Amino acid sequence: MPSHDEIEAILDLQVREAEKRFLSACAAVNQILQEPPGSIPAPDGVHRVHLAIQEESTAREHLKRATLRQLEFRVNGVVPDDLKGTSASAAG
Repeated sequence: MPSHDEIEAILDLQVREAEKRFLSACAAVNQILQEPPGSIPAPDGVHRVHLAIQEESTAREHLKRATLRQLEFRVNGVVPDDLKGTSASAAG
């Protein structure tokens, strides 16, 4: 099992990566919504908006999970199951 510091570093990295994904997805949605209406005709425009919002929602859930895992470890000392048997190099 990785050391306390290694687990902390892994969880920090996972939160940062999830945050980057979420911010990127938010930016993509905002960009689409700022385009003039009808710039991409239906159904492609509607599909594009749907996919962007779906990615934003998925990214939000990933960020939420990563943050909760980090919080559980920091506050309660709960090591996530997937990190219990890994080495720091295998989890990064």
